[in-house]
Amino acid sequence: MKTSFKGMSAVGMFALILSACNNSDTVAPLNVPPGPLLSGAVFTGNDNPVADAKVRVFPADYLPQPEDALGKRSAVASTPVLTHTNGKGEYVITGLSPGLYNILIESSGLASWRDSVSVAVDSTVVPADTLRPVGAFTGKLAIQPFDDPRNFQLQIQGSPFIALPDPKAGFVFAGMPQGRYRVRVSATGSGYRTAVFSAQVSAGGKDSAAQAWEPPYTGIPTVKGLTVTLDTLHGLARISWRAANFPRLANYVLERTPYFVSSLQVPPYYGSQYSLPSIRLGAVDTVWIDTIYPQHHTVTVYSPTTGTYTYDTTGLVDTTSYPLTYRIAIQDLSDNQGAFFDKVSVVAVSPSRVTTAINFGADSTSILYTQVGERGVVKVRFANPTRKVVQLAWEDKKGQVLRKQAYHDSAGLDSLSFTAPDTVGNKFFRVLITDDAGTVWKDSLSLPVVAWKRLADRPIAAYNHAGSFPVEMPVAALNDKLYTFGGSGADPHGASAAFDPATGKWTSIAEAPILGDPILAAGQIFMTSEEKLTAYDPVQDKWVEKPSWPFSRSIYHPGPNVVFQNKIVAFAISSYSGYYYYSNGSSAYYDIDANQSVNRGYINYMFDGSVIFPGRSKIYWSDNSFRLQDYDPETNATSSVGSMPNTYSPYQFLGEMNGFNYFLAGNAIMEIFDMDRETWTSAPAPQISGAFTSPYVTVTTPQSTYQFLNGKLYALWESAPNRINVEVYDPGVRTWSHASAIYSQGDRFVSTVVSGKLYVLSYYDKSSPQADSLPALYEYPPLP
Repeated sequence: MKTSFKGMSAVGMFALILSACNNSDTVAPLNVPPGPLLSGAVFTGNDNPVADAKVRVFPADYLPQPEDALGKRSAVASTPVLTHTNGKGEYVITGLSPGLYNILIESSGLASWRDSVSVAVDSTVVPADTLRPVGAFTGKLAIQPFDDPRNFQLQIQGSPFIALPDPKAGFVFAGMPQGRYRVRVSATGSGYRTAVFSAQVSAGGKDSAAQAWEPPYTGIPTVKGLTVTLDTLHGLARISWRAANFPRLANYVLERTPYFVSSLQVPPYYGSQYSLPSIRLGAVDTVWIDTIYPQHHTVTVYSPTTGTYTYDTTGLVDTTSYPLTYRIAIQDLSDNQGAFFDKVSVVAVSPSRVTTAINFGADSTSILYTQVGERGVVKVRFANPTRKVVQLAWEDKKGQVLRKQAYHDSAGLDSLSFTAPDTVGNKFFRVLITDDAGTVWKDSLSLPVVAWKRLADRPIAAYNHAGSFPVEMPVAALNDKLYTFGGSGADPHGASAAFDPATGKWTSIAEAPILGDPILAAGQIFMTSEEKLTAYDPVQDKWVEKPSWPFSRSIYHPGPNVVFQNKIVAFAISSYSGYYYYSNGSSAYYDIDANQSVNRGYINYMFDGSVIFPGRSKIYWSDNSFRLQDYDPETNATSSVGSMPNTYSPYQFLGEMNGFNYFLAGNAIMEIFDMDRETWTSAPAPQISGAFTSPYVTVTTPQSTYQFLNGKLYALWESAPNRINVEVYDPGVRTWSHASAIYSQGDRFVSTVVSGKLYVLSYYDKSSPQADSLPALYEYPPLP
């Protein structure tokens, strides 16, 4: 139950006064004669009394000063009275003169505010107050642009609250109890009248003024909101501005540079004495129409035959473009002029020089070309700087109208769905845009229609082979030919074959003694297994066995091989210990970790996401913590390069192009390593859904391969059975584009680049009923 002071005896009241005085920081001076008593009580929201709460009483006419805002006490006679509540949340203040007072009570971030309390000649008991969380109030002053907002102060009369605006005229009242306040805004200099604004603060809230507070300005205000809209079709400029709230306004002084345009002179001012109408456009309510061009001249012709005059008003068309600058000021009733502040510069383009920009594109990612029979969307963006577009029409190559669309805007986007023809060639589109001057703007787009070219099937059946980690059919490009290894049946190696694009024929070649990831080095194709290394010599069509690896390399987890300066660097995983060896391709092997304090667990390649890749003069690898290291074979030394840019997902090394190494980091981002600067940049990843895969190791869904061709990166992936999607990354614009898909024969595929063309071999998984079918070979059409 909240305490009341009603009915308290004189003795009890005196005891309460003594208790309050003993708990106060500042009380009325001791020499102040006894006077009216002000008493009250303070509680929390759940009716608990608040002990030792700070209670300050301010005369209603008290004005806080800047030093009060800094926590300093003023030395003036009207210093607020300060006391604290006792253990029951009660307080008593004496020594006050009769009058109106405001009461501010604070405790631990909670506060209450009571204004206009009337203190009589005897005792005054204030109803109990409830403390609530303090809030804040923010706003902004609207003053003349050339005035410094720091010359203003905002005071809440009868309180300690004061705010000083920042350089941008914003202000903040912090630590405010809930309530409604009257804020006095005044300037330290001349030119403004003091104004009072209302502020509402909620408990614990962050309230703000609905609009900027504008103290009355006593000088001639500047004009704001100056805008210019050009209409070159009619040779007009519409100049508009916000009307000034200035009772002594006589004229608006409007100036233009240059003052003369052609033979026309613009009046330098526009005021109330002119009969030109004022046009209201929302907040913009004063408009001046400026004639830019001489529209025509009148020619008088006398005809002796008829004895009459004729008038030719077609005249001459102005072909000049004009740079114009407008500025505006106010002139008062005493012919005093305010300052020019706002100005707008524009270029009035001649009607004969207006152009419409038309930009063609196709699909959401700008299709390079379309596949035979596929559906697509072609789009056009248009923009006219000064005229409205009234109609857009699509036509085919024969001039037949495909669709018309009405518009009434100076810019827009239109699209047209289409189906590509069933034959290779071009799909032609023409767009015609008509503006409100009757001018027709044309542009056209010829979209290549292509198809993957199916070549002769591989004469030897093949599919990925049995085992816990199925191995894709190895494929490699060497000496302008495509080499494939492995067959079908119980023998996982089987016969191999080479394809010559020049003749379009397959040739059987020597069977590979082992089957693995093909490595190109020193003009040969190398294959590796647990301990063996063998090389195919295409000139002699035979395999040459190299010395065995001096360490164990699992066929399922052999560790990565890197071709560096035409040599093979092999990273072994022997019991996942991460030993590294360097092979010069002959009979010598070197432990590159010798005498180096390097963690031998760096290259747990298949399990911890570490990645190894070659540079120009070094080999790089990352460890389990994605720290990037390099190794120099010439000096047999390692050093730290920094960190990989992503640590949340494994990396897949895609290859090198123009001095940059490309990686997929998970499925959402592509990371690019600059080998010269040893720096990283990020780029979008292709739109492949699911995990990425590494060729010749475990296959996940969807299967994907990556090839570099003509300065671009190609991503190929299975989006559906018998369909291989193709996306192309252009480093110049850092974006991916869709290219035509392959409607393939099998459910597995491999790819390679031979002589500047992309080839794909499609075949079946071992579990497929068609597993013994011959692999289909596709050649991708070259990019335009």
